[in-house]
Amino acid sequence: MSVIGDARKVIDTWTAPGAATSRVAYTGGNCKSDYCDLHIADTATNTSRVITAGSGGYLGGGAFSPDGRHLAAFEEIPSRRLGRLVVVDVDRGTVKRVLKATISFGEPYGFADWSPTGASVYFGGNGNHLFVYRLAARAAVELRHPAYYSLAVTRRPGTPARADSRIAVVTNDFRLVIQDATNGHQVRELASKVIEARFLPRLAVTPDGNTIYFDRNRSVHPGECPNGPNSRDEIVSVPTDGGPITAIAPGNQPAISPDGRSLAYIRSSACFGNFDQLVVRDLTTGTERVWSAPAAGALEVLTPYWASDSRHLAIVLAKRGTYPWVIDTASAKTLNDAIRQEQSDGIGWDGYYGSTGEFLGTHSPATNAPTAPSVVAFSPATGRVTRRLFDLPAHETDTSITADPGATNVLVSNDHGIWRWHQGERSVTKINDTPLIAAAWIGR
Repeated sequence: MSVIGDARKVIDTWTAPGAATSRVAYTGGNCKSDYCDLHIADTATNTSRVITAGSGGYLGGGAFSPDGRHLAAFEEIPSRRLGRLVVVDVDRGTVKRVLKATISFGEPYGFADWSPTGASVYFGGNGNHLFVYRLAARAAVELRHPAYYSLAVTRRPGTPARADSRIAVVTNDFRLVIQDATNGHQVRELASKVIEARFLPRLAVTPDGNTIYFDRNRSVHPGECPNGPNSRDEIVSVPTDGGPITAIAPGNQPAISPDGRSLAYIRSSACFGNFDQLVVRDLTTGTERVWSAPAAGALEVLTPYWASDSRHLAIVLAKRGTYPWVIDTASAKTLNDAIRQEQSDGIGWDGYYGSTGEFLGTHSPATNAPTAPSVVAFSPATGRVTRRLFDLPAHETDTSITADPGATNVLVSNDHGIWRWHQGERSVTKINDTPLIAAAWIGR
């Protein structure tokens, strides 16, 4: 046994799987009930970092996130017997004060627990309701559930760790909304007029489920496209919990890498014309790498999809047939360095690289008789079908396919509605009959 520090209240501990040491969060012992500093100690080194509050101190209660990277704690609002949720970045020592996250208390104590994925923290005090705060959101949301100093958050039995009941869709009246995947009911609207000049909109959700990237048309700025059209498409982003829309760059068909670090999209080197450039943007630094056609009009690049290694991209080079091509973003110099993938007859080019490295697409047997297509997985190396996932209804042939990061949940959407399939099931479940233009899983 060893002494870690002088503590008044232990808030929580966290131990990595298989580790012999832990992180310990506690309030310092140099206070009575208020104006307490927050300490985060590492038992491996017996050192601690002091997190100083703003105008007050820290209360008791709180919790480490499942990965130990964040600590939910409560900062005191002096002289009001109120506290406020804060989220501490454990490695950096920075504090994020959450809006609309004020709790009342009797004893100087709040309670909190994280969702199994670490995307949300649920909390409260001795008030009448529970609150939830999702990382990257600006404010907490009050839930109509009574809770008094007690809380445990768990996953529904039988659901995989990455499954979620929310999806993002673009409706047939061009609104971007969040829906409940179990019944198709709208949760919130994020944007309107999600319309493109050439393609249907495409949705790309970050792995943490906090942000959606999509493409839409806008008017050109003065002097932006001399002698060109009066509008162009651009990539924008919006928080899934709602908030302002942020312009990213002119372009189309966004795709987020599985590690969440990079955004791939296509664009024209001019303000209009063929999409002759593939772009990968570092979402942390904003720097971009660009792969261009060897000559103007020689190639057009379409539909980028990431491989599970966040390094290779599958694309279509429109003037070289409908075969998939794969480009190594770490070594390729131009689009000419892309490698053609053989493709079986009848496989449609709508799909997604899952964690297995397979590509998902539609497959219709080569026959003159009308046959219901299947959603299949095929090898990017050979283009051959490796397994059939499920059959589509006979009249549903024009489909859009997206999957969650583990490729265990698949969405199929078109003009007739939206279907959901979970790995191991033999058939799809129709969510609703609403015509949809695009759909994507929200991965948390």
